[in-house]
Amino acid sequence: MNHMDKVCNILGLELFEKFELIKERPNILQEVKNPYYFTDEGMINKFGNLDNKLLADLIVGSLKINNLKKS
Repeated sequence: MNHMDKVCNILGLELFEKFELIKERPNILQEVKNPYYFTDEGMINKFGNLDNKLLADLIVGSLKINNLKKS
């Protein structure tokens, strides 16, 4: 199990499962380019680029996940 497998387990997602990020607080001045998904390398944005700068915000709870499969 690698680090991204552990992150997926914590967040209740699977690798390559698409999800959207939602701003938890309205005062966060951050553009969220959805959808995202996790690979072995990290969090990938809709353009196929690694976008791990938002991963820390996701882990600490500043951002929430909207699972596209369940919506």
